[in-house]
Amino acid sequence: MAYNLVQNPAAATLRRQVNIEKALAKNAEELFSYHIATIALTLAKDQANEFDSALIHGRLIAFKQVLQSGDIRTLLDVEQIIGLALGIRCLHITGVLKDEDAKVFKEIVKIIETRSWLNSVDLASYVAFSVSGIEKLSDEGKQAAAWLNNQLTDKFDQHQYPSYVSALFGLSYLPQQMTYVTPLDEVKLRTLLGSEQLSVKDLSKLSIALSNLSNAVSPQLAVDLGRKLEENVSQEFSSKVGADLQAGIKEAIALASSDISEPYANEIMKRVNRELSEFLEIKEGGVVSLHGLPASDIPSMDAEKHSLALIAISMSQREHLYLLDKENFHNAQQGVLLLQSGYRPISVRFTTPIKYVSTLLAFVAGITLPIVVTGSTLQDVVDAIKSVTAVSGSNPPLLALSKLPLPIFSIVAGVYFALALFRVMDYGFNHGSISSKALVQVLPIVNRIYKWFKGYKVDE
Repeated sequence: MAYNLVQNPAAATLRRQVNIEKALAKNAEELFSYHIATIALTLAKDQANEFDSALIHGRLIAFKQVLQSGDIRTLLDVEQIIGLALGIRCLHITGVLKDEDAKVFKEIVKIIETRSWLNSVDLASYVAFSVSGIEKLSDEGKQAAAWLNNQLTDKFDQHQYPSYVSALFGLSYLPQQMTYVTPLDEVKLRTLLGSEQLSVKDLSKLSIALSNLSNAVSPQLAVDLGRKLEENVSQEFSSKVGADLQAGIKEAIALASSDISEPYANEIMKRVNRELSEFLEIKEGGVVSLHGLPASDIPSMDAEKHSLALIAISMSQREHLYLLDKENFHNAQQGVLLLQSGYRPISVRFTTPIKYVSTLLAFVAGITLPIVVTGSTLQDVVDAIKSVTAVSGSNPPLLALSKLPLPIFSIVAGVYFALALFRVMDYGFNHGSISSKALVQVLPIVNRIYKWFKGYKVDE
C-alpha cells in the first residue's frame, strides 16, 4: 500500500509558535512560559530545544533567601509558583535536579498546602504534573493528589468544567493516587466535550488526561477530542499572514537578542523578508514591535495554551499523518473491515472446504462418540433403526421412539450438531461475525421456537 508520511499541520504550526514564545519568555525571564514551552518541545522531541537552567536556579536561590527571611508574602503568587514547579520538572527531565533544589521546593509546597493551595486548582494540578516520577518529591505529589481528589466531583457538579478538567489533568499523572471511580463516566466526558466553557487550553488538558488514562475511556472519545482540538488550533492559525509571521518573528527575536545595532538589524529584516519588515520593527532594548496588522491576523502569544496543545498532540501520536490516494484509501477501508480486533482474515477460497470438512467431521463425531461412550455395537444401531421402521398401529410412533436405545438419540443429536455448525459457519464467513440474535435465527428448530415465543409467523 502506497502512502505519504507528512507532519501534522497543526503540530508543525504549534512547534514554530512555541519556539517563538519560549524565546520571548526567556528574554523576559518569565518562568511559567519559558518552562512550559521547554517541556512541550522536549516531549515533542524538538531537536533544537535547549534548556537554560540558570534562570530556574537563580530564582530558587532567591526563593530560599525569602524563606530564610521569614517574609513569604512575595512568594504567594500562583503564576510564579507554577513557573517554579515547571522549572523543577525541567531540571528533572534534563537530569540536573539537585537535592537542594528539591528541598527548597518542598518548603514552598508546605506553605501553599497549608493555605489551601491558594484556592487555585491550576496550582495544585501543575504541582502534581511537575513532581510525577520524581521520587524525592513523591510526598508532595500525594498531597497535591489528595487536594485535587476533593475538588474533582465538586467542580463538575458546580458546572465549573475548566476547574474539573484541570484537576483531572493533574491527577492523571498520579493515577495511583486517584480515588475517582474508573472507568471514567463517558457521559460526563461527552458533556465536557460539548461544553462551550472549554478553551483550547482546557481541551488540551483533557486530551492529555485521557491519554494518561487511556484504559479508562473509549478510544473513539479520545479521537473525537483530538479532532476538535486540532480544528481549534487550525482555525486560530488559519491566516496566511499569521503563519508567515511565525518565521518572521523568530528571525526578529534572534536579531534583537544579538549585538547587532537596531538600524542594521532592521535592514537585515528587509533583506530576509521585505513584506514582513513592513510589520516588524526591532527597537532599542531588544524589543520586537508589530504594527499595521489587523488583530485577527496576529497569532496570540500564549505559551501555556500552545504548549499544552503541542503536548496533547504529541501524546496522542498525531504529530505525523499518513496520506492515501483514493484507491489506497479504499484498500485500507477493506483491510479494516477484514482485520478487526480479535479476528484473523481467511481467504475466500478456503472457506468452502473449511465449512464442508468441519461439517463432515462433526457428523462423524456425532455418530462415533455416542457409540463408543455407551459401549454399543453396530448391530445395536441397526436394531434401533429397525424398531422405528416397524411401527404399527398398535405401536404408536412416540411409544416406539421412547423404546429406542441411547445410540439412536445420540445419532440424531450428532446430525443436528453437524447441520447447526454448517449454518453458523456459513453465516459467519458471509458476514464476518455472528451476533447472539443471528445465532438463534440460524439454528434449526431453535429459530422456530424463537419466532413462536416472539409471536412471529414461522415463515417471517
